[in-house]
Amino acid sequence: MKDIKEDKWGLVIVMAAFFIQVFAFGTSSAIGVYNIEFLNYFDNDAVGVSLIAAINWGFFLGTGPIVSFLMTKMSYCTVALIGSALVVTGILLMPFLTYLPVMCFSFGVLTGIGSCMVYIPSHVLSGLYFDRHRSLSTGVATSGSGLGAAIMPIVVGYLIQEYGWKGSLILVAGLNLHLLVFSALLRAPSTIMPNKHSVESKVLAASSDIKHMDLDNVVARK
Repeated sequence: MKDIKEDKWGLVIVMAAFFIQVFAFGTSSAIGVYNIEFLNYFDNDAVGVSLIAAINWGFFLGTGPIVSFLMTKMSYCTVALIGSALVVTGILLMPFLTYLPVMCFSFGVLTGIGSCMVYIPSHVLSGLYFDRHRSLSTGVATSGSGLGAAIMPIVVGYLIQEYGWKGSLILVAGLNLHLLVFSALLRAPSTIMPNKHSVESKVLAASSDIKHMDLDNVVARK
């Protein structure tokens, strides 16, 4: 039987988890770059503008138990794909919204929940494929969050200068389409493990062989 811990697909999982966290954490961290643009657009409503990021982080980090429950009902890949769609939808709607509470819902709730739905499966799977190197694999995957938080604000700032804040949001939504690709790679270890019944049958067969061997030894001694 092939040991799941030695499967090379684990390297693909770590790579996918790394880039998922680059985009998930990077996008949420970069929303602050838009604050000046939002203040000008929404008549200097500082409290309302600050709620966009606050609500996003609240749902991003607070819906973990719900996402974990969904992962028991659906595959990790399905949960992450739904989350990717929510992330892209929430960002893509923003340039067309003129009402601040709706923008808080779009990026805060939709993108926040979506980010959690891509983050949790990728983080969990990055450790399931490894035994000896579990800490290393999880550390490499998690380092994507730091890299994303460092580079995405720079990228967003450049996009705002070149295309304006509305155009940049459309491009950021396009960048986050990569989440769909990486989420599609999240194959759970159980999909390549032997069928439970086949394992049980092998165990029963082995037990039967041992009993026959013992009986033969008894007959031979007589």
